[in-house]
Amino acid sequence: MGLEAQNLFNTPEVQAELKLLPLSADLACSPLILQALAETANEDTLETDTVHAVLWSAWIQHRWTSLIDILLNGVNVVLLCLLSLMYHGLETRVSPSNLSAVLAVLYAKEVIEWFLACFPECLSSGLSVDVVWDTVYCGIGWVVISSHLGVLDLNDATLKPFMAVFSCLAWLRMLYSLRGEAWLGPRFLPIVAAIKDTAAFFFITTICVMATAHGYYQIAPRAEDPSPIFSSLLQTFRLGILGDFDLFEFEGQDTEYDRVDATWVPRDPEPGENFIYVHVIFFLTSIGITVILMNIFIAVLGQNLELFQDQAQQLFARARAKMLLGQHQHPWARLWRFCCARIRRRTRDDAKSLKDPFQRCSCLRYVLYRSLWPLSILAGEQAIFRSLWSECLRRPRTAYVLLFFCPMTFFLCLACLIPFGCCCLVFRKQGLQFWFRILFLGIYCCSDDVLHFEEWSASGCLIWVFLRPDPPREELRSTRTALDAKMQKMESKVQEIDSNVQNIDAKMKQMDQKMDDILNLLREKLPVLE
Repeated sequence: MGLEAQNLFNTPEVQAELKLLPLSADLACSPLILQALAETANEDTLETDTVHAVLWSAWIQHRWTSLIDILLNGVNVVLLCLLSLMYHGLETRVSPSNLSAVLAVLYAKEVIEWFLACFPECLSSGLSVDVVWDTVYCGIGWVVISSHLGVLDLNDATLKPFMAVFSCLAWLRMLYSLRGEAWLGPRFLPIVAAIKDTAAFFFITTICVMATAHGYYQIAPRAEDPSPIFSSLLQTFRLGILGDFDLFEFEGQDTEYDRVDATWVPRDPEPGENFIYVHVIFFLTSIGITVILMNIFIAVLGQNLELFQDQAQQLFARARAKMLLGQHQHPWARLWRFCCARIRRRTRDDAKSLKDPFQRCSCLRYVLYRSLWPLSILAGEQAIFRSLWSECLRRPRTAYVLLFFCPMTFFLCLACLIPFGCCCLVFRKQGLQFWFRILFLGIYCCSDDVLHFEEWSASGCLIWVFLRPDPPREELRSTRTALDAKMQKMESKVQEIDSNVQNIDAKMKQMDQKMDDILNLLREKLPVLE
């Protein structure tokens, strides 16, 4: 998107090759391209430099939508935490009704996005995991929000489980919204894929646990419990999955205590009538599930995790394409693009009809420049001049309004330097300026010519690709796997060559044997000929 530094952290300089992708940057956000990348069956395509460049270009243009989603999910989690604390007796100045109103607004946004995105997807391509989770989140959220707003009259015993599930889903939703970030996505997505791939093993383990629990319940060592079915399942789960057990408790016997010298000493109970059967179930469960199945599960999960870590870039590219496609179809994003297109078209028309931007209001130049001076530190003097200052000078009415409120404008801009200075302690100043220009000003490249306003938008930009000859650290695992695969292919070829050489040696030995036979025959015939 440009040649300026975009890194937020100080990174060592590396040798890179610069290439130009003959594609307009705004085409990277095309729904057809994003959908093709999200649904492609060729996994190798997702690892190409061209696909990475296109996705990064689209990600930069939709960066504000992803940040808003992450921020709103974080606010949702904070509000739910405050409501939970107030529910358990925390006293604050903010009333729970106000928090519930803000939470209802955030929930309404999620419902609208679900109705406009997930519902048509469900009708066209069927159910998916994301659609199911969004539907569950919207359904449980409706119960919680309605009860807090007084629409539903639920008692505490009924509301508690819905509130607990809704809070857990809010935390997981916030985590899942970070899957498009480059610092988390390639590490988070392989874990999710590995867990999904072990669904068959979870099913097998569940069947084994249920079978053992059924046999344990049939023997009925804990028939006196309030819920014998749950007690049987709990004892089997503790033994088979967690490896936590107490043989006397597993047998249904309680430890007895004897009073000796003013102290209570535990005494093992006598074996019950189900002693043999319970111990048979104990040994079968501990060996079959706790030892064998759990160790196989660890091995399978580790193997799947290593396999999907090798495919981290493919998973990350596909997930980012799906995420960008969903953000591109949000109603708020469509409205924002429509407004920006109209403003850009009007600005371009004004730029063509105006030769000198300071011709009308040159007397306000110094005052307006000083009022916007703190923003020049955030985004650079040239960016502020192009986006705000020159635009105001083209419209005298706007310039007079800013002139009237210039002290307030100056202090507001000066207040923005405080969080910017705090961020500079962690991030690079150039990287922060780059993202500030993109997120708040919509400037993707800068030019000395102020009148070329079409270069502000992505349609006036091309995609530049920086290629590193050596892979970064996060790709070393994939590189190692690729080298292992190549080495295995080379070993198989070497084995084939060895087998061919052995066959040739065998044939040569046969030929030598035949030559020896011919020579011996000639020696026998030579005396006769003489």
